[in-house]
Amino acid sequence: MTSGTGPGRTRRIVLDLPLVFAVACIAVLGLLNLRSAVSVVNLTFYETQLKWFAAGGTAALVVWLVDHRVFLRYTWVAYAVVVLLLVLVLVVGRQANQAQRWLNLGPIGLQPSEFMKIAIILAVARLFHGEVRPEPRTLKDFLLPAALTAVPTALVLKQPDLGTALIYPLIFLSMAMLLRVRARSVLFAGLGIAVTVPIAWSFLHGYQKERVVTFFASLFSKEQLDVQDAAWQTTQSKIAVGSGHIFGKGFLHGTQNQLGFVPFQHTDFPFAVWGEEHGFVGVALLIALYLFVVLWALRIASRARDRFGALVAVGVAAMIFWHVAINMGMVLGLLPVVGVTLPLFSYGGSSVLANLLGVGLLLSISARRTGSPWEGLGGRR
Repeated sequence: MTSGTGPGRTRRIVLDLPLVFAVACIAVLGLLNLRSAVSVVNLTFYETQLKWFAAGGTAALVVWLVDHRVFLRYTWVAYAVVVLLLVLVLVVGRQANQAQRWLNLGPIGLQPSEFMKIAIILAVARLFHGEVRPEPRTLKDFLLPAALTAVPTALVLKQPDLGTALIYPLIFLSMAMLLRVRARSVLFAGLGIAVTVPIAWSFLHGYQKERVVTFFASLFSKEQLDVQDAAWQTTQSKIAVGSGHIFGKGFLHGTQNQLGFVPFQHTDFPFAVWGEEHGFVGVALLIALYLFVVLWALRIASRARDRFGALVAVGVAAMIFWHVAINMGMVLGLLPVVGVTLPLFSYGGSSVLANLLGVGLLLSISARRTGSPWEGLGGRR
């Protein structure tokens, strides 16, 4: 894409094609998998997801065209707006599946907790992007970003949404790893986290506590758990993935999914559907695509022309990584079921939009890594 800037001169927009290709592959495979997952639930979910992908793709395009440093100016406004939306969710939000997480804006239902991930990434990046210190940072330097992370975490736990509440501090800690920190401060931070665990536990609802207890019981007990109770979801998802063998049972031929044994197959457990229908080969392909996106995001961070861009890119990489790791871990029985979605695979408009906004930020940072976004791919840092 080019445009003239004067006699004999043209400008070219830089688009990170490897990243676009990998994300597009995940999106296409996710839509294919969703079509199978909702065939036994409601096909309108598939049609709605297509619309959200169109909206998310457009949003990513707009963000790509905007210099990422522009978002530095509006970080606190974005953070405050999303926190306000989280408060409104607790007051007037829509309830579904024992949780109150959505705001109805006319015909559209939004989940503000998804957009809070982007707001936290921008907020932490803004706080840490400025001063480069030769000496390691102390615990005092992390109090404000930790507080900014803790506020939405508490609000989301109240909904309740344990999975999303776990993602927030993981994003913050991943971004903080870029900074030099005193060993004593790391020790005190670890003790602080240990102290907050019982407090966070008190926020959980009974069914969430039961899932966590069931998971640890399965690790230390040789007795067969009651699969009709809290272990049902994990048991059925493990059966589905395991039955896929090498090449899977084929599209729309996964019996665990088609017969309704896999729970929440279009939201929390789409990976079980994919594993059953496409087997080890399909699973390896999907993991490779996610791994590429995360590593490419870290590559963008390493080549960013400013610290704000580098921190944002690491934050987006962390957001995608932790979602994938936790979702696949709970499907395979390696982690407790906490309700974390699989990026661009799980059904949900807010999730799709938030993830594609993150991709848009990566594209914007990548486009400006060597100068003006209109100057093409030449030049060095």
